[in-house]
Amino acid sequence: MATPKAKASDFTGRQREAAQKANAEEVARRQTEMSMATQAAAEAEANEVVDLTVNTAPVLEEVEVELAEKETIIRVNEDIDMTFASDRYEMKVGPKYKVPQHVADWLDERGVVWH
Repeated sequence: MATPKAKASDFTGRQREAAQKANAEEVARRQTEMSMATQAAAEAEANEVVDLTVNTAPVLEEVEVELAEKETIIRVNEDIDMTFASDRYEMKVGPKYKVPQHVADWLDERGVVWH
């Protein structure tokens, strides 16, 4: 909506009109700049080729780690003939046996390890 032309005696109204004219020219110039920038960005996007064949995942180095199973030496207080986790154990009262720690713990829970 256009504002009515300011009267000659209206100093503030004339100042406002002058500022609006100067501002209108600046706004038009900036709109042109923005439309050119938007158009250039759209053209660049339209011409860009996105390569999805390249693996962008970080390359991880494989490192082989051996976990040494903790072993302990035990004596049993009764003869044992058992299978534990697919390993066969035959133990007699008296000799010392070197076994994995988890086996020694299991036998100790059952009260067959001599202390």
